Amino acid sequence: GDASAFQRQLLDGRGAAVGEALPIQTVRAVMFARIAMLSAGGSGLSQHVFTALVEALNAGVHPVMPSLGSIGAGDLVMMTAIAHTLIGEGDADYQSRRMPSAKALMMARLAPVSLAPKDGLSLINASAVSAGAGALALVDVLSAMEQQQQAGALTMEALGANRTILDPRLH
Repeated sequence: GDASAFQRQLLDGRGAAVGEALPIQTVRAVMFARIAMLSAGGSGLSQHVFTALVEALNAGVHPVMPSLGSIGAGDLVMMTAIAHTLIGEGDADYQSRRMPSAKALMMARLAPVSLAPKDGLSLINASAVSAGAGALALVDVLSAMEQQQQAGALTMEALGANRTILDPRLH
């Protein structure tokens, strides 16, 4: 109806992201971040759309999400890729192949969703791209820190360094 058409217009008006597609790992992190945010409630998103988002992530249907397009305090422009995929528009990656989202959903035995009032904005009004990419960066930082500690320990061992300097009572 008119509400569904308005939701599509809202998405189409913001679907202007450009650039290389984000890696699948990043898109999965974005989808997971948005699911985590939405699971707290209060967004106005319909339950069937939330369920479709979770099912798409679990089935490995990943929107092709361009890497440039963040505006203001949120990632609305980039987040439209998720909404478009859920309604069967745009492109998606499924089983390591890029294809129309409608085909990816069909192959995953999922149906495109109809958007009710508030669903479009509820899906895209978030900083999930920033949160997802930030979470992946944090994992990389923690891994680098662990490797630094291991390298330091091996260096101390190789040099026969005095380990008493590591005693917490000295710091």
